[in-house]
Amino acid sequence: MSESRSRSLLRRQQLWVFAVGGLFLADFVLYGYLPSRERLQSVTDAKSQQMQMIRTAESQSEVLGALRARLEEIDHRVGNTRDRIPDESALGLFLGQIAHIMTEHGLSDQDVVFGKEDASNDLVCIPVHMKCSGNLAGIFGFFTDLQKLDRLVRVERTTLANDREFSGVVVMEADAVIFYRAQKTQEAGKSTSAKLRGVVNDDA
Repeated sequence: MSESRSRSLLRRQQLWVFAVGGLFLADFVLYGYLPSRERLQSVTDAKSQQMQMIRTAESQSEVLGALRARLEEIDHRVGNTRDRIPDESALGLFLGQIAHIMTEHGLSDQDVVFGKEDASNDLVCIPVHMKCSGNLAGIFGFFTDLQKLDRLVRVERTTLANDREFSGVVVMEADAVIFYRAQKTQEAGKSTSAKLRGVVNDDA
């Protein structure tokens, strides 16, 4: 009897130990491991998002820097272009410059013809047809110096052809456009200045 009782008591104690152990295990899993795992996953996800944001910001900053440099370059070009457009046609001066450049590079048979002016907004465009002959070095030198003029010259078409005797002389023809500011814009500016001076004088 006593032996059976002791066995029964031992079994009950073992059951209690297993039950308490199971409760501890359940408590650890439900209130310790799972919440910690969720928090760790949340931290990992947040870190990944932050790293992605940092990488995106870095790439955008590189693009922004390139765009800013490009904008500064465009502003510089636009500023130079404005400075190279005169306030009057000055065709005589331009013709003299072209003749000087052609002569300097040993180009002969010089011919420069101006076309009909065409106004567009505040600019007037003047077509220019240029023709000359010489060696290739002289012609390339002519175009190099042409782009160095203090006046904007836009070359639209160029043709090169050997002479009939194939003596090494090349005939060059080029169509270009030069610009100057429209007289209306200048007159409007002068009129505005005159009106302002009149208002000042009246107030005085």
